[in-house]
Amino acid sequence: MALARHGLGYVIQFTALYDQHPPLYYALLHLWLQAVGFGVLQGRLLSLLCGIGAVIALYVVAATIFDRATALYSAVLLALSPIATWYSDEIRMYAMAGFFALVALAFLVRAVRDDSWSLWAGFAIAAAMAFYTDYSAVYILIGAGLYALLVAFGRRRRRRFLASAGATIVLVVPALPMLYGQIRNNGAAVAWIPAPTPPVVGGTLLDLVSLHPAAPVLTSLVGAGMALLGVLALRRDLDPGRGFRRLARARHAYLFLACVILAPLVIPILLSLTRHPAFLTRTVMMATYGLVILFARGVVVVLRRRGLWGLLLFLPLLAANGTSLHAAAATSINEDWRAAAAYLRGRVLPGDAVLFDPGYLQSPFDLYWHGGGVPTVQHGYPYDESLLTAHPALLNTDGRLDTATAGARTVWILRRDGSGDSSPSDTLGAWARRRMTLVGVTHFNDVSVYRYTRLRVAGVPDAAAWLTAASVVLRHLTPHELVLRRGGGDTAFDQVWSAYPHAQARLMSADGLGPTALAAPVHADTNTVVLVSRLEGHMDPASVAGKWLYHNGRQIGAYRPIGDLRLYTFALHGIGR
Repeated sequence: MALARHGLGYVIQFTALYDQHPPLYYALLHLWLQAVGFGVLQGRLLSLLCGIGAVIALYVVAATIFDRATALYSAVLLALSPIATWYSDEIRMYAMAGFFALVALAFLVRAVRDDSWSLWAGFAIAAAMAFYTDYSAVYILIGAGLYALLVAFGRRRRRRFLASAGATIVLVVPALPMLYGQIRNNGAAVAWIPAPTPPVVGGTLLDLVSLHPAAPVLTSLVGAGMALLGVLALRRDLDPGRGFRRLARARHAYLFLACVILAPLVIPILLSLTRHPAFLTRTVMMATYGLVILFARGVVVVLRRRGLWGLLLFLPLLAANGTSLHAAAATSINEDWRAAAAYLRGRVLPGDAVLFDPGYLQSPFDLYWHGGGVPTVQHGYPYDESLLTAHPALLNTDGRLDTATAGARTVWILRRDGSGDSSPSDTLGAWARRRMTLVGVTHFNDVSVYRYTRLRVAGVPDAAAWLTAASVVLRHLTPHELVLRRGGGDTAFDQVWSAYPHAQARLMSADGLGPTALAAPVHADTNTVVLVSRLEGHMDPASVAGKWLYHNGRQIGAYRPIGDLRLYTFALHGIGR
């Protein structure tokens, strides 16, 4: 959505240089948000409408190759499909690509049957739009084209199909240089995709059937039940005793299903063998459409032959998918950028720098950061947004990062997947450790926030804890507060304090001071004292500072632990007034 804020020219330029997807979805999302208003709900609504359109288009496909009963059950199964529902709720291009692909399939199967120029033209246009929405749509389109080539009997019908296929190629040719550049420039960005090993392929197939993050056994049972339905449909429809015409139509229908199921699965596997990993649930999810029709056909066959028994088989499958939908909705596997932005909004000070690893994570962060009330914060690299990319060449220059954080006393680094920053390949984390001290880590769902300070303190026990304590105290003080520190952290704590010239509270050491010396600096307007102590557990009430504070004040809330340190806040009773 952050990209959709920009004009269409910038969207095309950005996707051509730094993205791995074609630009149509971003362009349509831009126009959609211009019409209905900018917001997360509006962005999700576009995907939802595409998901609804996909259900309607699938109905047309299934009704054309089989009958209306099969089409109805296909629509129901797709509407309750966890994987389809998941992407219909995301602000991403996969629901839209599936919609355009299904529209193309609907035109194709009807064109093969009716041989109309308008239908062939509709296929070419819809196929091109699917390709410009997401490159993975080409897999199912290749399968559909193979089907048409095999069944388009007659010279005129085959000539029209070839013309339609040629028109599709002409329409997508302008995108091929963009695709080549994206593969060349951003090839490293897909290195995380796993190889299509048998466990990976099997797990992906189960995801297509019933995405249930918490119950793999249930998912397996649903998969087995749906596979049984598919076998029953094949046995019934391909029975030689059904008559020539029915058998021929059934063979065409199952040939179509074989092409649109196998092509989205086999082609990514073959591409992965060429060192360009492409086998992911979202890139092969269009195989779901053929699988749904196959399972629906099995339901119709069982219902017609077994009546109530077929219904008893169908309802548990729907119930299992319903539990999968509920579990998927209750299980958050996306990054919680809302919480991360809210956390930083209350802690980032003017002059701090916020970096993202990788840099393109600033885009989702910005959705929740705008309006945060900290206009002077420098978040991300101070360069054009097009440089916010995972390309290693843009992250391995220390000078670039030094420039990005010049003058920042505190540097915040946001990372995805909750990963630690000790990986040997972690360029940004290695740079931060060489130049700064890590003073805190906060984890959210799939997001980690690392806080570094520029100060490097040697020879001080628990220096990082003292630095963290000073940073925490400095962010919440007023001129009416006094800060006492005891326990040998003078060097670290005082360096952080001096780095903040706008610090409003007064600071002094409590080590070796008696009651008179402690009371002397308390002015008439001092109402709060914060004690930073290195003692273990609760503050020792026998210590001079402890006895003085408990006698002259009241502890506010529980102590706050930071490593081996403790922060205590006391409200005074009017000492010195």
